[in-house]
Order: sequence, then C-alpha cells, then structure tokens
Amino acid sequence: MEYITSTPPRHLSWFSRAVILFSGFYTQFGWTFIGFGMIFVWVFVGNSELVYLLTPRMDKSVTGQVISLGITASVQNDQVIREVGYTYQVNGHLYEGKSYTPDYRVEEGDSVKVYYLSRNPRVSRLSMAGRALFSAWMGFLLVFPLVGLGFAIYGFRQNMKAIDLLINGKFAPGVLTSKKPTNTMINKQVVYAYTFDFEADDGQVYTASTATHETWLVEDQREELIVYAPADPAYAVVFDAVPGSPGLSSSGELKQVPWTGVVSLILPAVTLLVHGGVFWIFFR
Repeated sequence: MEYITSTPPRHLSWFSRAVILFSGFYTQFGWTFIGFGMIFVWVFVGNSELVYLLTPRMDKSVTGQVISLGITASVQNDQVIREVGYTYQVNGHLYEGKSYTPDYRVEEGDSVKVYYLSRNPRVSRLSMAGRALFSAWMGFLLVFPLVGLGFAIYGFRQNMKAIDLLINGKFAPGVLTSKKPTNTMINKQVVYAYTFDFEADDGQVYTASTATHETWLVEDQREELIVYAPADPAYAVVFDAVPGSPGLSSSGELKQVPWTGVVSLILPAVTLLVHGGVFWIFFR
C-alpha cells in the first residue's frame, strides 16, 4: 500500500482542481442533461408564450384585417400551428403583426380583433391567438436542464469536499467493513456502497463511506487510503474513489492530474460555449 508523506496544505494545480471538480458520474451526467435539455428549451420554450409572461399586458384593442395565412412546421396537440399575418391602425399609423394558433379559423381579408400595447403599438397579437408558436405549457421542458443542474451541483459538492481534503486533510489506512449493492446501475454495472473503518490521530476509529460501480478502485488493496479532516475525522473520503484522483508518487507526494484529464472538461466547456452563445444571441 502506498503512503503519503507530504503535510498539508498540499499543492494542487488549478488544472488538477478543475479536472477533479468536473469528474465523476453525477457531474458528467448532470452536464449531459443540461446540454441536451437546453436544446429543447431554446427550440420550444424560447418560442412559447412563457417568454412573454413577464412583459406588460396588452391594454388596448382595435379591429384589424388578415393579410396572409401560412402553415408552420410545428404541431401542438396533434394540430398544425398556423401563422396569421394582419394589419391594424393606431392613431393613423398602419402596423403589421403575426400571431400563431392551431385552431383559429380565418381567411384573408377577414376582420379580426387585435390587442396591442398602448405605449408601443407595434407589440400586438390577435384575439384567441398567441405571439409565439407554442403555449406557455412548454415551460415544463425546463425540468430537464434543472434535473441536470441538480445532479451537477451534487457532484460539485462531493468533488469540492475531495479537493479540500486532498489539500488540507490527513491520510490514514482504512479497512473494508461493509460492501452492499445498491438499487442503482451505471453502464449496466451495479453501484456498490462501501464502508471503511480508519483510526485518526486522536486514537478514535471513524467511518468513511463511498459508492461506486468501479469496484476495482477500492478493492485492489488490502487497505485503502482515507483522507479526513483533522478537526472532524468523520468528514472523510476514500482516496481512490475520488473522481479524477491525482494518485501518489513513489516518494509519497500527491501527484498532479495528467493532461489526459482534460477529457472531463470537454462536455462542460462545450455546453457553456454553445448555450452561452445562444443565450447571447437570444437576449442581445
């Protein structure tokens, strides 16, 4: 079994910290859910009435005239959404607008009721129709990136704990006392819950727990290294189970994470760049 000889606080580069922070199933799964979930948010929620819920309510109405009818490529409740173009006059000025509806039956030249914003008459919609392609109910799609965010935050908290202990914690050998299968599977592999007992500097025996489907990480040695907080030994992690674990050198020093660890940063980086760019375009 390898032992660590360096004393805290230990040096851990910012790259190593970033790799550890974004590594692990929960964090990567969370970013995957955020990335794919946000695609549906932009396509459907971004084109729904939810976007306009916090905008001023249209407080005036006038009679307008239908000038065009179109069929969109979108469907809601098994009905194709139609685009209705119309004109209307406010204080002698002629305006044009478009509204969307799956069931508003009108023909070109028909008179229609138009609601508009008195302080900005260019903002309008037809009675019984919306300004956007989809209804505000599309907002339920926000649940997907929010679930992903929950997973990512949980992973972040676990990884921040590991980073803190790697820098400031103490190491002790731990003995496996319990291994139990959980009801969770990752990549068709059962996730097992492990419990290790270790003795801290105060002479007391404490417990460190971890759960992983990569069982070989914590079963390859008779004893596993435990990293704990000197002030609170119950605050501990199993060293080999730390996502992106830096490992130990032959001299007992904490290694820096290899450059191959950059793989764990790709998904979060792409997600932030792509959706950050869409956000900037959408709200600029």
